[in-house]
Amino acid sequence: MKFKLTAVTLLLFGALGLFPTSALARPEPLIISEDSRAGRRPGTTPFGTYAALDLSIRNGEVSTINSDTVLRYGKPTLVRYHGVDYWQVPVTYRHRIFGNGVIISEARALVRNGQVEHWVFRNSSLPVP
Repeated sequence: MKFKLTAVTLLLFGALGLFPTSALARPEPLIISEDSRAGRRPGTTPFGTYAALDLSIRNGEVSTINSDTVLRYGKPTLVRYHGVDYWQVPVTYRHRIFGNGVIISEARALVRNGQVEHWVFRNSSLPVP
């Protein structure tokens, strides 16, 4: 009987918001401020792309990625790269190898104050050519 009463109490207090829900549910993801040392979070265009990344690609800052080969963009997250804070935006793209071969690759655009400063491969800090 004591177990049933305790379970009912926990459910009731949790449902009414009177009991800290951290014991009953998974914690909320970390909420990052829109403003940070890396500048404002990169904004999307109506087409679902990122203006800063599109401009960088059009300016030829990265030769292996162009607007036709991009498959999708990920969500920006704050990261530290060589001691500096950046907004990191994952970019999945098709990459041609050896004539007709195609592989799917992922790069990270590192954005600071609205401009892409670095393009690096996903699992390393090697620059994307």
